[in-house]
Amino acid sequence: MAVFLLFFFLEKAIRKWLGIHKVKISDNSYKKKDLTGRILIAVVLLCTLPYALTKDGNVQQLYFIFYLIVLLGFQTYLQWRYLKNSKEYILTLILLFLSVLLLYNIQFFITF
Repeated sequence: MAVFLLFFFLEKAIRKWLGIHKVKISDNSYKKKDLTGRILIAVVLLCTLPYALTKDGNVQQLYFIFYLIVLLGFQTYLQWRYLKNSKEYILTLILLFLSVLLLYNIQFFITF
């Protein structure tokens, strides 16, 4: 719960710092590609999840990091491609980097 609150306030702070305003998405082709891509990524995740869960903790951790990179990378690409005159993709890239950093070091935070 604390992590979600941290990322919520972090997103607000980064938006204010970089002057990024939320963009209302009305482009149907963007929405269609976004939904199709997310569903495809989720299906691949669910199909490969049983295999990943049989492995040790490090492999599971890397699996979820890879999934996060693919999902947020896809979102970043779509924002860059379809939301012209918007810096929304920069915010997503920053949050992607911070999320990967957190997931990679999660064992350190749990032990303390």
